[in-house]
This record gives sequence, C-alpha cells and structure tokens, in this order.
Amino acid sequence: MSSKRSTGGWSFWFGVLLVGGLLFANCGPAATPAAAATLPPDNLGIPFQAILDKLDQLVALSQKNPKQPFAITASAGGNAESVVLTTVPVGKRLVVETITVVESFNLGGSAPQPILFITTNGSLWAHRVGVHPIGQDATSSFWSATHAVRFYADPSTQISLVCGGNAVVNSLCVVSLSGHFVDAP
Repeated sequence: MSSKRSTGGWSFWFGVLLVGGLLFANCGPAATPAAAATLPPDNLGIPFQAILDKLDQLVALSQKNPKQPFAITASAGGNAESVVLTTVPVGKRLVVETITVVESFNLGGSAPQPILFITTNGSLWAHRVGVHPIGQDATSSFWSATHAVRFYADPSTQISLVCGGNAVVNSLCVVSLSGHFVDAP
C-alpha cells in the first residue's frame, strides 16, 4: 500500500468542497437566511444548508459530552494477589478501550491468569485476559498481550486486577488500561 496522497479521488474533492463550503458559508449573498435557503442541493438532492446545520449539531453534541482521557499502569504478584487499579469518579462512566498485560514468572511455573474485575450495570464481571509467551531468559519466562476491548465501568465502582493461578514465587503481572471517562447519564 502506497503512502502517497491521491488528489484525484472523490474523497479528496469532497473534502475540498466541504472545507471550502464551510469557509465561505457566511460570505457574500448566501450569508442571509433567505439566500441560504435558496442554495442549490448537492448531488444527492440535500440542500447545502441542511448539511451545515447537521455539522453544527454534531459539533455541539461532541462539545456537550467530550471524552476525558484515562490511562493507568499497575502491578500485582502472581499468587492470587488483588490490586485496585482505580475507582471511577462519581458522575462518570469509564470506557476501557485497551488492555495490555505483561507477566514474568520463574521457569517451570505456569503463567498467572490475569483477571480484570469491572462493575457494569450493577453486576460485577470477571474478564480473563489471554496472554501468550514472548520469551525467556536463564531464570524467567515472559508472557504478554494487548487487546482492543470495550469495557464499561459504572460510576463510583472499583476496577481490580487479580493475577492468579498456580504460579511460583517471583511472579509478576503488570497491566495497563487506557480509555476515557464520559459523563454518566
């Protein structure tokens, strides 16, 4: 796939027309409401002003409930140790979009099974995170995975990680979550 930009495709020219229309929408005779209503329709028969109105509605909606970024990294021992990663603030809902787990444990042991606990709609859910081997050194084995997810956490609830299994001593799970907060309805 080429990384060169194409200037001949329909999407390029649509973007040029859309940006040009937005830049010049309030210029000239079309600046009056009566003149705007008489703008010719686009190729689909939709009046240009209707498109501008819809864009204004989308911008207003995105500003009303903006995403508030969230990220955290924490660790837990592999002997069924539980750690609270975060508590969702009052009036917010947390949307977890990415989870990354890295584990290390002594050779000869089994990989700790990381489990993420999240409360959604009043119910506590256990999400097992699948990991796979990525290497080893003279004394330790390393497993890891990154998953694109869509987990929702209720306001005022905790998100916890348990790194369990029959792992031997010196095991460690490191988890990173990223996503965003939104205002709770």
